Amino acid sequence: MVVRRSGYLFGRGESLAAEGRVRKKTWLGVDLMVKVKNAANKSSGSDSGRSNSSACVRKSLQQLEQITADDALWDTDASGAVRKLWAAQNQLRAEQAGAVDVRPQRSVDDVAKFKTWLSEKHGADLEAMGVELALLSTSIESSSGRPLEAGTPQIEVRALRAFGGDQLVMNIPESSFLSLDVVKNDRELASLYQNPMLSSMPSMMLSLVLLRERLRGDSSPFAPYIAMFPKEFSIPMFFEPDELDALEPSHVQELAVRRARNHARQYCQLRALLASRAVQSIPARAFTFEAFSWAVGVVMTRQNMVPSRVHDNAVLPALVPAWDMMNHCSGPGSTSFDEDSRSVIFHSIRSLRVGDPITMFYGPRSNASLLMYSGFVHAGNAHDFVPLSLQISDADPLKRVKNMVLRKLPPFCSDGWSRESSPTSSPNGSRVGGGASSTRSSKSVKRHSGSVADDEYVARLVSTNLCERLLLFARVACMDKDAVGSALREPARCAASKVPNAIELAYILEICSSFKSRYPSEEELNKRAELSHHHALIADLIRSELAIIDATVVAANEAAASRSSQESSPRSSQKST
Repeated sequence: MVVRRSGYLFGRGESLAAEGRVRKKTWLGVDLMVKVKNAANKSSGSDSGRSNSSACVRKSLQQLEQITADDALWDTDASGAVRKLWAAQNQLRAEQAGAVDVRPQRSVDDVAKFKTWLSEKHGADLEAMGVELALLSTSIESSSGRPLEAGTPQIEVRALRAFGGDQLVMNIPESSFLSLDVVKNDRELASLYQNPMLSSMPSMMLSLVLLRERLRGDSSPFAPYIAMFPKEFSIPMFFEPDELDALEPSHVQELAVRRARNHARQYCQLRALLASRAVQSIPARAFTFEAFSWAVGVVMTRQNMVPSRVHDNAVLPALVPAWDMMNHCSGPGSTSFDEDSRSVIFHSIRSLRVGDPITMFYGPRSNASLLMYSGFVHAGNAHDFVPLSLQISDADPLKRVKNMVLRKLPPFCSDGWSRESSPTSSPNGSRVGGGASSTRSSKSVKRHSGSVADDEYVARLVSTNLCERLLLFARVACMDKDAVGSALREPARCAASKVPNAIELAYILEICSSFKSRYPSEEELNKRAELSHHHALIADLIRSELAIIDATVVAANEAAASRSSQESSPRSSQKST
């Protein structure tokens, strides 16, 4: 988060009871309370049926826990582990099918109620601001002809009047935020927040707060706002096994697999925690895997960090009504938190006509980050990059000393050789091993194990220029014994040139070719894109990564051509003299 004089700059998304009857109707509200009771009666039927149902749920939970805890399985066969996890989750869903479905079915009436709630309860009149919320039919298609989120009517924020660039559009007061500030004055939630896992994962705690408020039904002060949330999401956490497989070779695949595993593990831990504490506001029967997944999906795709009004000097995740319904578009960051009025202020990022969609910039995020946390891929994303992990070949007799040289070079000597230096793709990348010219045949593309080796170097390929880390890695990898010794003595001189010579160029092109060979063809991508909306998103992601690899090849060739031209120029002038 960037601090401005007016407060904080935002970019939406990014950075997630005992078995038995419900005792307090006030927690669930009349409508959901009746549904929970009816669902419990329908699924149980009798004490014997309820006992059998509980036993089946416990068995399914044990199976889920065993799968998530099997490190050997995930390390050796991640695809097989995902399939086992998916089967166990489906079994658990079947066992919990009688529970109430908390996911909203937003409608035109919900939009009207939300606008009234925001205006009358919190003094934020959207129409007076010149803002309209349009509910789009699920039959609406994208510009490429593919459907949007299936089963979820889309919200589009539109201009009711003309706006100039950088003009105030929204002013959303803090009183309307659904945030962790509600925990402060709630004894039950405050006790729950003391759990080490939840206190270290405020987004997860916010997910539980959201679910509790949803279960309260109409009695929740946030009910009209919660009714506006999507029912389904297009983030990889909800992808099926074949869709996760289709993410290969993108580094997003490993991120998504890890997210799916952690999500299932966290559900098991939280269910045990809620049951042990007998939290009345979130009864175990209502805390289904489906309900938990929905709440986490909402928070993952909509949360933002805002300064807390009750926790001193704390910046905590929150959900901001209306503002969180705007879609992404490239442009300047134009949202801030005003400390004086305690509200989120949004200015237009460009001039708008009546009826134009009002969009905002989610921040300088890669397509991997946008897909993981927002569920879309931005074509032509200027902030996109592809992480590439590199290692000197084990067959290179100079491997040890070349690693010493690399760690002395400016791009690598601080955090450049750690995968943590690559934020949105920090745990992953595609690993390419290579050595000197005599050992290039040992270069190969490998899968990541999830840990970072001391001799692993992360390059971030972009579409605008040749990655300096890739160039310097290639330079060192191609060195002979004498060159390595010289570079070890004068590392700054080694890093001085920003363009590759012929040998370095060939090495870079070989790395890119090896990396690109793992990707599917355009024909295959077109076929996959027809399978589902998720597959279409994956195809778009793969295309964006391929475009960056191709741009790296072009940049390397152009840099080498420029160097060749510069080197030949002095010789020509000397001959003429």
